[in-house]
Amino acid sequence: MKVLHLSSYDYGGAGIATLHLHEGMLKAGIDSRVAVMHHHSKVQGIIEVTGGRHPYRVYLLACKAFLKFGSDGDFGFQYQLLSLIPHPKRLLELVGFKPDVIVAHYISHFLSPRDLLELHRLTDAPVIMNLLDMGLLTGGCHYAWECGGYKIKCEKCPALRFSHQADLSQHTLREKASVLGNMKVAVVAGSSWLLDQARQSSLFQGLNAETILLGVDPNTFGCISRMEARKLLGLPQDLKIIFFGAQSLSQRRKGMSYLVHSLNLLAGHGRFDSGKVMTVSAGHRRGVTALLDKRIKHYAFGFLNGASLLPLAYRAADVFVCPSIEDSGPVMINEAIMCGTPVVAFRMGVALDLVVPGQTGYLAILKNSEDLARGVQKIISLNDSDAQTMSKRCRAHALELCNPAKQVSSFIAVCQRII
Repeated sequence: MKVLHLSSYDYGGAGIATLHLHEGMLKAGIDSRVAVMHHHSKVQGIIEVTGGRHPYRVYLLACKAFLKFGSDGDFGFQYQLLSLIPHPKRLLELVGFKPDVIVAHYISHFLSPRDLLELHRLTDAPVIMNLLDMGLLTGGCHYAWECGGYKIKCEKCPALRFSHQADLSQHTLREKASVLGNMKVAVVAGSSWLLDQARQSSLFQGLNAETILLGVDPNTFGCISRMEARKLLGLPQDLKIIFFGAQSLSQRRKGMSYLVHSLNLLAGHGRFDSGKVMTVSAGHRRGVTALLDKRIKHYAFGFLNGASLLPLAYRAADVFVCPSIEDSGPVMINEAIMCGTPVVAFRMGVALDLVVPGQTGYLAILKNSEDLARGVQKIISLNDSDAQTMSKRCRAHALELCNPAKQVSSFIAVCQRII
C-alpha cells in the first residue's frame, strides 16, 4: 500500500505527530511518504514541495500579517483557501509515486481544498482527514471556543475583526463542503473530544469517523527511575514536584491563569507545605511564573527537547498538571501518562480519554481553579505505596491506548477499509 501524507511542516506539534505516524508506517512495511511545505528532519520519505524562494511566500507572509491584526489570535484563524504548491500534478511528480490513500494532517497555508480535490482526481485515492485540531472542520479557526458556527455555516465569525472579512469563514466552509462532496473521505481524530466536534460539524456529519490516539514511544518516555531523572535534571530528591508546560505558556487557551490561581490557593490556604513542594515548568517563561505565590519554590526550564529532556521532566514529577481550557489534546497528556506520571486536568480534550479519576489522575470541572487545586492536592498527598500504584496504572494505561504500534495498525486498518 502506498500512503501519501500531507502536512504543512514536519516540525512543531502537528508536524511531529505526522512524522511519527509516517515512521511507524515505514516500519510496518507501508510505502509511506510525506509532502511538506518546509522540512527540517532527515527522516526517509519527506519531500519538500515548495522552496524557500517560492513567490507565493510573499503572499503567505502578507496573509499572516493581515490575520495577525485582523483576527483574534485565540482562535488561531488561518486563510485556508491559500495554496502554496505549484500544481497538484507537480506535487505528485516530486513525491514520485501514485498513492493508494492520501492523509491530510495540518495543511493550513499549504494546500487549499481545491488542491486536495485535484490530488484525489489525479490519483483516485480516497482521503483520510486526520484531525489534530479543529482546523479541517471549520471555516478557518483552529479553536472554536464557544462558537458553534462550524456546525452550520460559519457566518458572522467572531474570530474576524473587520466587516469586509465577514464572509471569509462562510466562503471557506462552503468551498470545503463542495470539495468533500466530490471525494471519498474518512475522518480520524486524535481525541474523542475532537471526534465529537467533527460529528457535530456541518462538513463531517454522517462520515465514517473514529478516534485514534496519538502514539508515544514507550522507550523514550518512561525508561528511567524518578530518582535518576531528578539527579540528571538537578532537581531535589526530597520535594513533591508539580510539573506543567506548553509551547507557549501565555496562550489563553492553555489556561495557565487557572493553574496559577489553583497553586496560589494551595499555598495561601496552607493546604500543602510550601517548603516540601516545588513547581517546574517547560515552555515560554514570560508572565506565568512571576505570578506564582513567592512561597512556592519554582524552576523554569524554558523549552525542553522532546527526545531527551522532556521525558526526564515527566519522570521527575509527582504530577503533571494540564489546565487547558480549549484544546484538542494536548499530546503532553499522552506523554506524561506514558511516563507513569499522573495527570490533573480539566475535562477537556484528550484528558477525557486518558485520565481515569483515582486511577491515572484527576479530572477537574472546566475553568474551576478550586477543583483543579483539589486534584493537585489529592495526587501530591498520596503515600509512597499509593503513588507507585498509580504510576504503574498510568504506564499500563498508556501502553494499551497510546502505543505507537496500536496507532499505526489502527490507521492502516482505516486505509484498508476506505480503499
